[in-house]
Amino acid sequence: MGLLARFDERSGVTWTRDGPTGQPKRSTKPERLRKEVEMCGRCHARRGIISEAFAPGRSLSDSHQVSLLARGLYQADGQMLDEVYNYGSFKQSKMFAAGVTCSDCHDPHSAKLRAKGDQVCLQCHAGSYAEVSHTHHEAPTRRPASPATCRPGNSWSSTCATIMPFACRAPT
Repeated sequence: MGLLARFDERSGVTWTRDGPTGQPKRSTKPERLRKEVEMCGRCHARRGIISEAFAPGRSLSDSHQVSLLARGLYQADGQMLDEVYNYGSFKQSKMFAAGVTCSDCHDPHSAKLRAKGDQVCLQCHAGSYAEVSHTHHEAPTRRPASPATCRPGNSWSSTCATIMPFACRAPT
């Protein structure tokens, strides 16, 4: 039978920097249903099963009750509290609204980031996004003992580590 959905949301899409705002801008309007994000949500969402009838290319909410951002499940700012349950917060983010998909930042098969450390963010967010005045984080000095310790105020902190603590990598 094979794969029933094509994850082609990135096909022909480019990102450029908007001149007046400096913000990243997608070349085409994103689809309302992002098949890739919904498929990733099967593992990366806090969810309960409503039905076994999940079908690739359909909304995860058709077959699962996806948890909302709630105290005890997420940090106060919407970041995941533990594990890699980032679907709920990502679906409510400015990045998702702008058309970013999972594979804009990492390879969905290997989970390898498309660039090292903060460079994965800086491929779209350049300039002031890399400065301490924006991140409020000092330059990385050492790798954290665990992703849980990779938070602002600790000795190893970066934009990427704050947004995606599970993806912390030692500076190279």
